[in-house]
Amino acid sequence: MAEITKITTPMIPKENLGSNRPVTEQAFHLHHPGKVNKAEQDRDVRDREAGGQALRETLGRTAVAPLLRGTNDGIAQIQKMVAMLEMGLATSDIIATNPMRELLNALFVSPDRLLDLLLQQDETGILFQGEAFDVLRDILGKFPDNPAIRDAVTNLLKVFEYNVNLDHSVKTILYQCENLLDYMFSGDRAQFGEYLEKLADMLMPNHSPTSHALATAGLLDREGNLLLPHPDRPGLHPATGQPLTEEELALLDQLRRDPGLSAYSDNRLGVEPSEAAKVLKNNLLPLLGEVVVKYHQSEGIRDLVMVVVHNIVRVDKGTPESLEDAVGRLIDTLSRVANLGEHFEANLHESLVRGANKARFSENEVLGKLASVVSQTLHNSEATPVALRQAESLLLSLLQNQSSMMNVLHFILPMETPDGRIYSEMYVDPDSGERPRGGSEEERARKIFLSVEAESVGSMELQFLESGHKVEFSMWCAEGLVEPLRRIKRSLADLMLVHGYTLTGFEVDELVSHHSIVQVFPKLLDRKVGIDVRI
Repeated sequence: MAEITKITTPMIPKENLGSNRPVTEQAFHLHHPGKVNKAEQDRDVRDREAGGQALRETLGRTAVAPLLRGTNDGIAQIQKMVAMLEMGLATSDIIATNPMRELLNALFVSPDRLLDLLLQQDETGILFQGEAFDVLRDILGKFPDNPAIRDAVTNLLKVFEYNVNLDHSVKTILYQCENLLDYMFSGDRAQFGEYLEKLADMLMPNHSPTSHALATAGLLDREGNLLLPHPDRPGLHPATGQPLTEEELALLDQLRRDPGLSAYSDNRLGVEPSEAAKVLKNNLLPLLGEVVVKYHQSEGIRDLVMVVVHNIVRVDKGTPESLEDAVGRLIDTLSRVANLGEHFEANLHESLVRGANKARFSENEVLGKLASVVSQTLHNSEATPVALRQAESLLLSLLQNQSSMMNVLHFILPMETPDGRIYSEMYVDPDSGERPRGGSEEERARKIFLSVEAESVGSMELQFLESGHKVEFSMWCAEGLVEPLRRIKRSLADLMLVHGYTLTGFEVDELVSHHSIVQVFPKLLDRKVGIDVRI
């Protein structure tokens, strides 16, 4: 059983990554890869002596943090980001590029596209959906006390997720390996950078320039900031003043087409997944072992390597062959307790492959544009510290929305109306665990909560509690709107009646402070957190 620190090969593998030589399989066992030196062991001892209490408290706070944030936190961050960028565009704090202007304008959709936007976000927000997962849920329902079946289904779900996000795992590997360069001596940095270029060319042949390529071309300064030609001298090198070579012009052209944070942002795997897994295990992994041993005192390198190793495992378990094996394992387990149809295994596997392909290429319009805004801001050398902090805050908010604690449907809906822009977040819990007013013990309601920031009327919050086509409606708004909105009760009741719903409760109050997510959905803290089904 080889540990990562026991793998001893030359600093750069002898195999030429560009050759057609087949890559042989090697053992891929990773046991306790974090134990690399005495300093790490001493830290473990100190933590054990402290009872690990600080770690447990931190994990507890981190786990529930997404539930403690305000229901308007995401749109508030987006609103600040857009305002800051638009002010920056006017004052040249951010480069006034047409792509950024177009991106900000395209972020807001017209109200007539609201339904399309909701359906698209619902489609891309949930990973495990479709007939194959209905079958798996039915299997778990029929054998709730069978641990072997539960483990086989759990394994299949994990492999499916690895399969869907395989491209992202490879991108993470390449991107984090680039970050390793910051911790290396100059000689090793040049060697490892050259190796990464070959690895990236093999795995993602259409990727944009990496930092190593830019540094080699003299297009990065000592701090790693991008150097661009002066607008009045576009054909001259920004550092040397010499005419740009064809290679340097090609690098700059790629940068203009892909100004994002990652060199691999829009690229996809260029080799078979099984071949990528072999290359990563047999070429990159031994090299990482050498890097960890040589820089054993660097916690930064150790942490980055662990991220890379984790994603190598994800790639290894995310191949089409792994998905087929996971289906086979479930079928073998099921066949011991049930009679399966002749084509059950083939139909299940085919449905999973279709679902994986659909999920892999689905696009979330709003999140995609927000990611581009964050990426371009963080990558912009002219961005102010305030803009960078706001971009990081928005990124954190978006990431918290994907927490497994937040197992409610969540939508971000930015709109452009004749009365101005509207930023809104919608939360939907199909089974909130609450009993509607006047309902029986068996009745359970679905809850819809909407937080709105509108340029015309300010902040508002709306809540719908529905069960059996009966709706309780609550609204919180600015003090001056309370009485006018209370007068729409009859119109709202008539509108709901047209669509088959009865208004059973109606309340309008002043919005004093925004509700937190856990205030709106208190049962979230009581639910057991299992597999994260959100992307």
